[in-house]
Amino acid sequence: MSNIETDRKPAPTQEYLEKLAQELHLNVDERRYLLDLAAKSKEQCVSADLPEYIMERDIVRAALRTAKEVDATDEEWQAFIDRLTQRDKDQKGG
Repeated sequence: MSNIETDRKPAPTQEYLEKLAQELHLNVDERRYLLDLAAKSKEQCVSADLPEYIMERDIVRAALRTAKEVDATDEEWQAFIDRLTQRDKDQKGG
C-alpha cells in the first residue's frame, strides 16, 4: 500500500480494489474516492467503475459532451445529482 500511496507502483486492478473496499468496509463515497484515486495513479481519465456505464448508454455520452460544450458549472451538476438522488428516495419510499 505504501508503494501505491507514494506513486512507486500503480494502483491494483478494479477487482482487487473492490475486494479491498469490501475488506475495509468502505461506504459508497469512500469506495468512489478509492476508485478515483486509483484512476489518477494510473493516469486514466475515468474511474474504473464508470467506463462500462458510460459506453453502454448513448445518452450518458451525449449528456457529458453537452455539459462539456456548455461548460456546466459545479452547481448545475449538483442540481442534477440532487434531482436523481431525490427520485431514488421517492421510488424507495423514503
